[in-house]
Amino acid sequence: MGFGPLRVINEDHVAAGRGFDTHGHQDMEIISYVISGTMAHKDSLGTGSEIKAGEVQRMTAGTGVRHSEFNVSTTDPLHFLQIWILPEKQGLAPGYEQKSFADIPKDNRLVLAGSRDGRNASVTIHQDVDLYLSTLSNNVHVAHEIEPGRKMWLQVVHGDVAVNDEGLSSGDGFAFKNTSASAVRVRLKMTDNTNAANTAVAIESLLAQRRSPYTFDPGKDVGEQDLQALFEAARWTMSSYNAQPWRYIVGVKSRSPAVWQQIHDVLVEGNQGWAQHAPVLALGLTNSVFEHNGKENKAAMHDLGAASANLTFEATARGISVHQMIGIEPEKATNAFSLPSEILPVTALAIGYAGNNPQLAAELAQRDQQPRERKAVANFLMAGAVIAVPIFKMLGLGSVLGYLAAGALIGPWGLGLIDDVDDILHFAELGVVMLLFIIGLELKPSRLWALRRSIFGFGSAQLFLSAILIGTFAYLLGNPLQIALVIGLVLALSSTAFALQLLAERGELTRRHGRSAFATLLFQDLAVVPLLALVPLLGGASSQDFQWQAVAIAAGTVVAVVFLGGWVLKNLLKIVARSRVREILTATALLTVLGTASLLEHAGLSMALGAFLAGVLLADTEFRHQLEADIEPFKGLLLGLFFIAVGMSMNLGLIAEKPFSIVGMVIVLVSIKSLVLYTLGKWQGLENTSARRLAWVLSQGGEFAFVIFGVAVTTSVLPSSTAELWIVVVSLSMLTTPLLMFLEDKLSSQRSTDQPYEVPDDDEPRVIIAGFGRFGQIIARVLSAKKIPFTALDASQEQVDFVKQYGNKIYYGDASRLDLLEAAGAENASLFVLAIDEAQASLQTAAIVSKHFPHLKIYARAHNRKHAYQLMDLGIEIIRRDTFYSALSMTEAVLTGLGYSAARAQQSVEAFEAKDVERLHAHQHLHNDNEKMQDLAKTAAKELEEMFAADAASEETTPSWMQQKP
Repeated sequence: MGFGPLRVINEDHVAAGRGFDTHGHQDMEIISYVISGTMAHKDSLGTGSEIKAGEVQRMTAGTGVRHSEFNVSTTDPLHFLQIWILPEKQGLAPGYEQKSFADIPKDNRLVLAGSRDGRNASVTIHQDVDLYLSTLSNNVHVAHEIEPGRKMWLQVVHGDVAVNDEGLSSGDGFAFKNTSASAVRVRLKMTDNTNAANTAVAIESLLAQRRSPYTFDPGKDVGEQDLQALFEAARWTMSSYNAQPWRYIVGVKSRSPAVWQQIHDVLVEGNQGWAQHAPVLALGLTNSVFEHNGKENKAAMHDLGAASANLTFEATARGISVHQMIGIEPEKATNAFSLPSEILPVTALAIGYAGNNPQLAAELAQRDQQPRERKAVANFLMAGAVIAVPIFKMLGLGSVLGYLAAGALIGPWGLGLIDDVDDILHFAELGVVMLLFIIGLELKPSRLWALRRSIFGFGSAQLFLSAILIGTFAYLLGNPLQIALVIGLVLALSSTAFALQLLAERGELTRRHGRSAFATLLFQDLAVVPLLALVPLLGGASSQDFQWQAVAIAAGTVVAVVFLGGWVLKNLLKIVARSRVREILTATALLTVLGTASLLEHAGLSMALGAFLAGVLLADTEFRHQLEADIEPFKGLLLGLFFIAVGMSMNLGLIAEKPFSIVGMVIVLVSIKSLVLYTLGKWQGLENTSARRLAWVLSQGGEFAFVIFGVAVTTSVLPSSTAELWIVVVSLSMLTTPLLMFLEDKLSSQRSTDQPYEVPDDDEPRVIIAGFGRFGQIIARVLSAKKIPFTALDASQEQVDFVKQYGNKIYYGDASRLDLLEAAGAENASLFVLAIDEAQASLQTAAIVSKHFPHLKIYARAHNRKHAYQLMDLGIEIIRRDTFYSALSMTEAVLTGLGYSAARAQQSVEAFEAKDVERLHAHQHLHNDNEKMQDLAKTAAKELEEMFAADAASEETTPSWMQQKP
């Protein structure tokens, strides 16, 4: 079979009295392991033996041996494994060895049965091979580490086994090779899927197998070591402020019966009946106050639940069952165990091995046999999107409209699969937060400053003009003046999520209309706080009720974040980056976004604005591209969820009740905003196409309408029926935006007067340099002097810190990551310079760039000839070897020093270079054949000698070092 030195592994079933007649072997290690029955062995060495169940036999065939194998029994079959392994050396002396492992405990552990050095009393195998035996209990994990470059073969003799959640059955084999640079842990587990949960998608088997049984085996105790492991798992649960508020009182029926009985007595009567068979009972308690400050710990019960969940998972992994009960008598428990006032009894746990209880009540016995069921929620959310989004994208309508349609379909006014829209909408707003953070990363403070006139000039003009016209329309519909004013101000706001997602999806954020749209949205975000403060005044509150203190806190928080946040965040990221643990950097990126967003939310501002400020503060740092790559997956998923939630929130019943009125209101709203935006765009100097795109992309109502209308209803400014009507108008206006952009695309494609694309920003890189050591820095210095824009990436935080001291423009990040390359602008760059110090990392990066960015011309640094060949195998043509050209330069200097003329020395070096480069390309296809490469090296040396000999014959002068001394 040829899996490394493993050549054959046969599982043989031999009938009674049958076997294999005498036959020969040579240069092979033959290992037999008898599973059941007895095998008779005879060989030409004079060995005659019987190998019983649980015994391992090793026969070294070496220079040659003949043997036979028969089933001793005349009634029972023989079942054994035979393994052939190629020895390290041929021509070994034949040998034989046999050992029994029948009495060695193999339960849930790997027992070494064969090894090269015969360690731990195993049989000796003349090869670097370890042979293990194991018997697994159901759902118990056994782990084994595979070192780099090592291989593993697993043969399943009986039962179902999961190898890293890959299912195997009796007779199956599993091959694994560790190609990584570090050890890989392989987990083996016997599985019994009889009672597994029927999950919609595959999940961790521990979760699928976990049950809370009512029946326990009273005769099977839980070992002390297993019990300690369960509570050790609970100990390592995360908790608020790491307070670890959980406490457990444990009673083992066989070892501490008095405590067990006390716990049993505090259970409610319904639980006492079935729990009496559990060998272990535990009482779950919480410390209700924080020990570090004495304040109430509101998360204590949550943390206890998490600890008990960890305990349960560890128990399931060991084949032990846990049934958690809320049915206890807290006061009785407090008195029974004399608990202090801050320690609260919350729950109880029955722990043991599942068994049969014929006396169990019929209802509970039926529950034990029923399949586990759960209500599906999250799958409905994304299932609709999976269907709708590709269809809408295929039709050219964009993903946003697809998400909206999916939400409307599965929401309370569609199929009714989900009713609680508000909670989903609030959670999904994190997608908008992360979108604003990524946009902030693209805007350096200097560039944001350059947009100040657009933000406060264009943005304020749009808001107030739109508010006046929309308010007038609302007033004409019969609304009182103050209500019309609120409606006008609220509907003048546009949707940050919709507009920016559409612009980003079309690659238009950096065009003039994209920048104008962004500036307008940023001003609208800033205007939300004053609007929220003004709404109560319009409801009749006095001017003294105006929240000046809230405004001051908000302004102070922004100032603090701007002046202190950048320094704090940059230094935090530097510390984390030095750990070189990618997961920690990703977690820190999320903490940066959510932490800053939450800070500004507590100050009364929007989370989106906080995230945007964090992005701007980090836009000038070396972490810019790495952060963007880390946040992008979360942003995409949550933003999609946000659009689904908006679709679900649309009151289709109200639309059906007043279809013409609502559609008319939507048309007027979109028309007013489009007219204002188009006029302002033309006034700002935008071309027709750009002005129209700006008008369409901001023509909808915004998500802040949901918030401000809610406040208006609470403060009696707006009747709830009016607010509900306008919320439907806002939702439908969002639907029109993707359609208008789609129609604009069709319209623009038929016009030739407007320029279809605008000039990209000057700071888009023409060159990306991967690796910023001495090699990369020299290239960067020349490009910088020529004012050619480039982006440099390096995976060493120490190197980034060092070279930035000298004014170099460099970012921290692993250039082999596709998402990071996309964030760094590889799609728009022209050249890619591969200057990474490590050869393996260089090859990995080259492969990624060649595959995903075929338009990029790659200029690669090779560390040596072998590295050059490997780069050539990837299709890279422009390669410069590290020491080759510096060595040629030195060679030329040496020849000149020896008396050769400068021209002759240069000619000799150039001839050598040309010949060497020619051989490099000619021999590429042979570089993996060592023997041929050695022969070619000898031939090349001879050719070079002959070439220089011919040159020497034509020399006019004799070099000084060859002249005779007097």
